[in-house]
Amino acid sequence: MTETDQLQLIKDDSLSVNDLVGLQEAGFSVLRSAHVGNLTPYNLTLAEAGIPILSVDHTITGVDRNYLPEQVVTQEGASLLAPSDKLVCRVLLGTGTYLDELHTGAAREAVPGANIFTNTEYLRANESVAGEIVMLTAQEFPEYFNRLALPDGSTAYVDDAARYLGTLGIMQLNDEPRAEREAIIMPNIIDIVTNFVVEYLRTEQPVQYHLSGPDMIKYIDQLMPDVQQLYGRIKEATSFGTQLPPQLLVYLVPTAKAKFATTAARQPLLDELLGVMEVVDASLAGLRTERKAFFASEAARDQSQRADFLTNVMQAEMDLNVELGERLAALPELLPEPPDPGAITQYDVLQEGGLYVAPINRELSMAELAEVSLRVNQLRKRFGP
Repeated sequence: MTETDQLQLIKDDSLSVNDLVGLQEAGFSVLRSAHVGNLTPYNLTLAEAGIPILSVDHTITGVDRNYLPEQVVTQEGASLLAPSDKLVCRVLLGTGTYLDELHTGAAREAVPGANIFTNTEYLRANESVAGEIVMLTAQEFPEYFNRLALPDGSTAYVDDAARYLGTLGIMQLNDEPRAEREAIIMPNIIDIVTNFVVEYLRTEQPVQYHLSGPDMIKYIDQLMPDVQQLYGRIKEATSFGTQLPPQLLVYLVPTAKAKFATTAARQPLLDELLGVMEVVDASLAGLRTERKAFFASEAARDQSQRADFLTNVMQAEMDLNVELGERLAALPELLPEPPDPGAITQYDVLQEGGLYVAPINRELSMAELAEVSLRVNQLRKRFGP
């Protein structure tokens, strides 16, 4: 068995939220790694479904354009809470609450019963495993350690951070991770592999499901050779390595297109849009059938009849799309694309009566939701505000 055979990652968009819930109930690890900040509908949907949300709390304010942790974002606008270039987990607000606590607390309140926790909490809960992986990596792959947390909450890149491990420790594993002192920030690759190892040890299932947002699904390929190499050494050189399976299979599921959720107050608007879309799609399919039948008929050979037919069909198609565009105009926040911060967040959910998740958001596969998302985005660009 080669090192690259020991851990395999497969991108899979064939699963729905309901499928993932079923897999979790069957004993498989299903885990979403998001960032601390403003959670948009797809993350809220996963949280509402009972899928654990691991919130990365060592991101940097003013840099994370998807989660905008330095702000509280609602449909009414954005409020700036923190300066740029600070570690989210070390920003203490005037209320005495840390920035990550504010965002995760609001998300838990918006989605009662949600299992939302920070990366630091996760690592501290699995400190013995994470600590042993850190020590092994520092000895054999010291080049991975290159970022320090500074006392003022900013960060610095250094070439040889591993040599300070004994004196500074890993920020997330230190007894006081928020303390205003220098510490080494856990490298991303170690975080990823530790997740995979911990989830196997927790479930003893050689197959697991890791849920990606818009970023991880793109960058993971370039990390995989190093991830596989590190996992191979963990199997060989750690005290728990012999417990790991001959092959660990991780399905990476892109979930960012599961966007069809809104606040309870806006439920009628979303239901109306999706209902009209279903009727319009059926009507457009009928027009395509009608077009095919016409061009197979004798009438299609008459230039005047052909021109009249095409004019009528194109007008009918336009009218149907305009009708959809008008419904979408009532929900301009539905499908914003980064860096547009227009989607609803946990703060909107708190203000507007709770979370509403459209049935298709749970029932359709991620690939199917991507197709619906594309259709709505095309309408938004053509007819929207």
